[in-house]
Amino acid sequence: MKRICTSIGRKSVHDVLEQAKLVSSISDVIEVRLDMLEEIELISLVESIQTELLFTNRPIWEGGQWSGDEEKRVGFLLEAMRLG
Repeated sequence: MKRICTSIGRKSVHDVLEQAKLVSSISDVIEVRLDMLEEIELISLVESIQTELLFTNRPIWEGGQWSGDEEKRVGFLLEAMRLG
């Protein structure tokens, strides 16, 4: 069985949620690029998107936009895991 993952990288949670609505009917998984968000609100994302989620938080050295502390970067990913 083939599965489709749609990647969403936006500056605001609102914009991520709007994009998720548009692609949820054709996506099995939605990747949310945390490194592109200006403010990370994991609970809002987890509670509002019904499609299976994959969170990534790519640092600059991986081609992403995260330039902050490595411990904090990984902390967001661990929190996303705890939220399910």
